[in-house]
Amino acid sequence: MPKNFIITISILVVLIIIGMSLGIYFYQRSAQLEKKFQELRKMVGEERFEELVEKEKATEKICKSLPLISPETKLGKEASPTIAQDICYLAFALKKTDVTLCEKIEFSEGKGMCYSGLALKLKDSSLCEKIEKDYDQRQCYSSLAIELDDLSLCKKIKEFREKDYCLSDYAAKKGDAVACEKIINVKVKDECYRNVAFNIGNPVLCQKITDVGMREDCRRSTERY
Repeated sequence: MPKNFIITISILVVLIIIGMSLGIYFYQRSAQLEKKFQELRKMVGEERFEELVEKEKATEKICKSLPLISPETKLGKEASPTIAQDICYLAFALKKTDVTLCEKIEFSEGKGMCYSGLALKLKDSSLCEKIEKDYDQRQCYSSLAIELDDLSLCKKIKEFREKDYCLSDYAAKKGDAVACEKIINVKVKDECYRNVAFNIGNPVLCQKITDVGMREDCRRSTERY
């Protein structure tokens, strides 16, 4: 069997694990990998695909043995060399609720997804602190703040703009205009009031928006509903 085909099969097995383990959460965050998954499924064929699904009983030990991806391959053009191993560790970390497996992930986005997913699963904000990228860390705290109905979690974010967006995310989801008042950046605050006003159908909140154009758009939009 050609080497490239063996690599393709190996990657496919990892993605099958992900499909069974992560469900909606993973695919919402990784549309590109879902597309690659479908491409690989076609390459292998439906019959072979179903056979792999039936036989797959691997543990996380399989992750380290997966091949590195060459940049010259179709899959490798948009991925890091360790993508197959990283995705495998991500899948098993979330499936087994094992934080230690997150540490084995090389690419930062995947590591952030791992900590964020487990933070939500365990309701543990300390895992958000381990995320390096400001945006990914904010997503973690924001999701957890909404899940636990705890606005104070946004205060843990060090980067001011990301902290503002966390407050805005919470306000929009909860329909809580009071959270908008805590935002420092004027533009983000205006957007916060607009989103809350639209979500709860309250045009009165539009008056708090400083930008004239946005204020009028807010008023017109909310008055329709």
